[in-house]
This record gives sequence, C-alpha cells and structure tokens, in this order.
Amino acid sequence: MAKNQILTASKNDSVIGAIRKKVQLIQNQKSFTPDIQSVINVVEAIVTNKSLNETAKKLAIKNIKEAEKAVLDIVAVFGTWLTHSEGKSTTVLEQMNLFEDGPKENLIPKGFEPSAYHKRDVLKALARIKSQNPSEEIISRFVARTYKVRSASLDHAIVAGVWGFAKRERLDRIENVSSDMVFLSQVIEAYDFVGASINSAILFLDEVSSIEITKRTNLNKLHAKIELNTWVFETEFSNIDKYILMAIESDSYHELLVQNFVKFQKRIVEFNLPEKISSIEKLTAGQIKRICFNAGFIVDSSADKRAIELEIRQTLKAMKLSNDQDLLLPEALRAAEKDRLPDFWQILQNRLDGDTTWAEQLQELTN
Repeated sequence: MAKNQILTASKNDSVIGAIRKKVQLIQNQKSFTPDIQSVINVVEAIVTNKSLNETAKKLAIKNIKEAEKAVLDIVAVFGTWLTHSEGKSTTVLEQMNLFEDGPKENLIPKGFEPSAYHKRDVLKALARIKSQNPSEEIISRFVARTYKVRSASLDHAIVAGVWGFAKRERLDRIENVSSDMVFLSQVIEAYDFVGASINSAILFLDEVSSIEITKRTNLNKLHAKIELNTWVFETEFSNIDKYILMAIESDSYHELLVQNFVKFQKRIVEFNLPEKISSIEKLTAGQIKRICFNAGFIVDSSADKRAIELEIRQTLKAMKLSNDQDLLLPEALRAAEKDRLPDFWQILQNRLDGDTTWAEQLQELTN
C-alpha cells in the first residue's frame, strides 16, 4: 500500500462526520452560549482552585447540574483550543505531574476529578488553563472564534478548498487551516453541497440510460435536467442539449435527436461516468467550478476585489493579526462591500488597545 493512503469516499465521510459532530456540540449549547465574562469567571475560579460547584455558581444558569456541565464543556473546549492555538510548551504540564503519579488534590479542584459523578476526564484541558492563566485578550479571541455566530455564505473558494484537500488526500487535515466554527460549518456545507450535486447527477445518469426518445418525451424537462448536470461532462452534455433544443424548436429534428441521444447514452457507458464522479476527490477543478457556477456562485474574482483582499492581508500582517486572518478576512471584505473598512480597522485597533468587545462590534458592523 502506498505510504500516503488514499482517502476513500467513506473515509472522507468519516472526516466530515467528526467535524459535523464537533460543530453540533457547540451549536447544541444554545440554551447557554458562553460570553467573555463567563469564560473569565471560569478561568479565575480554576486558577484559584475553586471547586466545580463553586465555579458553576459563577455562570448565569439556575440549574446547578446544567451549570456544572457548562463549566466542563468550557474547560474541555478552551483547554484544547489553548493547546492548539497558543502552542505553549508542555513543560509546565510535566512539572505539575498530573498524569504520571496520579491526581494531586492540591492541583485538581474538587469535582473535576474523572472519578466524579460526571465521569469526564478534562484533566489535560484543566492543567493547560491552570498553567497558562490566559489573559482577557486570549479569552476574547477564543470566544470570538468558538461561540460567536457570524454571517457566512458558501462560495466557490470554500468549495474549491474542500475539494482540493480531498483531491490531495488531506481532508483529514483541513481543521489545521482553522478551528473557527463558521469555517468548519462552511466546510461541512461545501462537502454536502458537492455530495448533493454528485448524487443528483448519478441519479440522472441512471435515468438517462433507460430513456427512449419518442414524440411524447417531455423535451423541455429533459433540457432542464441536462442543463443542470452539464458540469459532469460539459462537451457531451452541451452537444446533446443542442439537439434537444433543435427538436423543441422543430419536429423535423426529432430523428436527428434520437440518433444522437443513443450515441450520448453509449458515451456515458463508455466513459463510465457514474464511477468517475462517485465522490468528491474524483472530480476535476473544472467540474467543481461548473457546479458552483450552476449554483450562482461567482467563480472568477475581479481584479479590484483581489487588490482589496491583498491590501487587507498585508494590513492584518502589519497589525500582527495574521493568526486570525481566516476569521477577519471575510469580515473585512464584507465591511469593504459596505464602504465601512475604516470602521473595521478602528475596531481592530481597539482590540489591540485592550478592548475585549471587538468581536461584538465586528458582528454589528458586518451583519
């Protein structure tokens, strides 16, 4: 077997399934969405060794068990996020010795033990938060990237990006691009979007194989389906569609259509089209582009937009905010579309000056 094992369709489904589960876990917390102050309260309690029960009482949740669950969720998500996003050394964790010689009561606040009623092991995440004692700036960044619901729309760039990772056998690494919930939601949407197009096309190809063109055939309906699935094989589909339109215009072209439709059916079998489009990684860049075009996406950015995007990227880099470029670039482009880019930069400057409400301000600006 090759060193880099090919990701099969089922493997890709599993990868997306895991991402879908992660996004749903966050979305299922609708009854309580942590804000900056909530996370600050949890961190302060953990750093000062408060028990799970004491920490839970700092959240605006009346039911104490639900509050404790919310605390455990915040700890698990935030601790993992700190590990991946801040990239701190594990030296402190090793010094705390949480995992080699068993739990230390003075290090693990009461109620957080894996042996407690909840049976959840959040020790690693807990240790990360305790050892790092993250600042309000880091907490505000975490909340903005994890819990803020921002406007987002699917576009050709996202779809092509997901396809590119699948094509290169790296879909299981796409979370390395960004852990932002909006981005991950777009990844899922893009994968499902392409999957729906594939399924629709395969059903149509199966239908086409049994069609016999007669005077009673609904050519307008056939034309619509051909047009919708032209992305599969543009040359062949456009060619047969030409004969369908000619036959719609005049019955005199009926026999010509019948002859060419039989050839079209044979070509589908000859090229084994259903198999060639059976999963996202088997598609070509051209097919992805045509799928997006059919859905009404802009597939070619204008030179002006590319220039604005380059300028935004350079400014973010100069402000040392490149780590959040995946989150901030789409917001900046939306601000530019509304002629509000100066306001956008002012909000980011406020962030650099210590304003932890920058995410809310951006949401108000771009929504």
